[in-house]
Amino acid sequence: MQHRNFTLSLFVVLSAILIAACETTGAEKQSSKPISPNDSRLVLLHLGDLHGHIDVGAQGRGGYARIAHLIKEERAKAGPKTDVVVIAPGDVVDKGNLPCRNTKDRACLALLSSVGIDLAVLGNAELYRGQSGIAEIAKYSKIPWVSSNVTTSTTSPSASWKEEYFYRGPKSGAKFWLFSWVRNPYTGREIPRSSKIKIKEVINDRDWASWAQKSQIAPVLWVHHQRWEDDLGFAADACSQEGLKSLAFISADDHVENFDSTACAPVAQAAPYGESIGRFEFSVNSEVQLFYSSHKFIKVDESVEQDGVVLKLVEDLYARYAPKAREVIAQLPSGLSQTEVGEWIAEAMRNSTHTDLALLNSGAIKSGLQPGALDREKLFLAAPYNNNIMGLDWSFSSLESSLCAASKREKNPELDDGSDLYIAGGKLVGAGTDDCKLEVKNKRRSLKVAVDSYLLGRSNRWLGRDISRVAFRFGFKTEEVVERYLKKNRGFH
Repeated sequence: MQHRNFTLSLFVVLSAILIAACETTGAEKQSSKPISPNDSRLVLLHLGDLHGHIDVGAQGRGGYARIAHLIKEERAKAGPKTDVVVIAPGDVVDKGNLPCRNTKDRACLALLSSVGIDLAVLGNAELYRGQSGIAEIAKYSKIPWVSSNVTTSTTSPSASWKEEYFYRGPKSGAKFWLFSWVRNPYTGREIPRSSKIKIKEVINDRDWASWAQKSQIAPVLWVHHQRWEDDLGFAADACSQEGLKSLAFISADDHVENFDSTACAPVAQAAPYGESIGRFEFSVNSEVQLFYSSHKFIKVDESVEQDGVVLKLVEDLYARYAPKAREVIAQLPSGLSQTEVGEWIAEAMRNSTHTDLALLNSGAIKSGLQPGALDREKLFLAAPYNNNIMGLDWSFSSLESSLCAASKREKNPELDDGSDLYIAGGKLVGAGTDDCKLEVKNKRRSLKVAVDSYLLGRSNRWLGRDISRVAFRFGFKTEEVVERYLKKNRGFH
């Protein structure tokens, strides 16, 4: 058959589960014989992007203590010949609760093994930290990490993650390979040399041949962190490669569930922030062949008990590293939309830096705020990136031209995700038209502008000008700006 080349797009293997149902796959169709508790079985539990959400979320879902309870319950009810394997799909770090944020995730990574997670694959959040950061993640988590397309740019290979992972069940005898692919997180930019990592972004015939050879030993579990440019195309090829035995395929692309094949039955990964767990079950025969039995998603909500041991570990982290996390800072009579939160943060940046204008990209804000008591952690989960606040002098005419051009240009769904701007101290009138103009409170020839440091690396594409070389650092970050503004206004206004 003709093979395709695929550009990988932020893809950590654990994205879409492809269940094999033909001779070339490793998981055969379910037999009519009911599974007995004493039969050999393999249970695969897969999570979504955890992002350090160790506590129950604002909607009452998730939390490491609840996840731990479900995993322990699954293992407690497993028969004498049943193995339970728990996989985290990447993006375990960043954007988390304050104990994680305040310790660069070190304290929270140490919880993973206590929760019952067996192994994880690298996601874009881990790759942003470079080789040294990934080594630290592996050190503190104390679980194996896998990425099949990430290597180091140094001569010696990294011991922080494996290119592939081979599993053999001690009770069931079940065997599988785990392969993981992740897209280049530096979308539209070169990978910084300081990261000391290299990312392979194209699958070729040699890769397929290598995987097919290894699949003769055991079938392949594919875990894809974020969708590729052609997720369905890869799923089709993974199911139809001659001699390639696939166990399952987990994908971040929800559309894979619409994939129609007699050989594979894909599913999407579980909900993010620990709000659900995916559960696969396979029976294992005497020849150690795997037979697909079932798949479902388990909600992690108020109906799930919290594991006492893990709950105490979480509470200890709050007491030690974030004692003010649950301090109420405001009462919100009505909820705030994601846009309103972004506008407030931008105004806090402008006010604290005493600049004329502040620019914040929309991707910096992840949610709105619910009405009622607002504590410090809820606010920082809505705006989770504690980036440096930068400043520069920008002529009014050049700034107006850049912002108006940005409002009119056609956007790429991936390269320009989160590129819309919140503007404090001014507004664009007629945005997206030829009559676009910038109105500011204090108009003069040159303006002092504050920006979030994330915007610097994308300014050339998003604003038509590379401002990274002319910007200076104010010396504080988003969190400090917010704290200053809260103190000045005596609350959230």
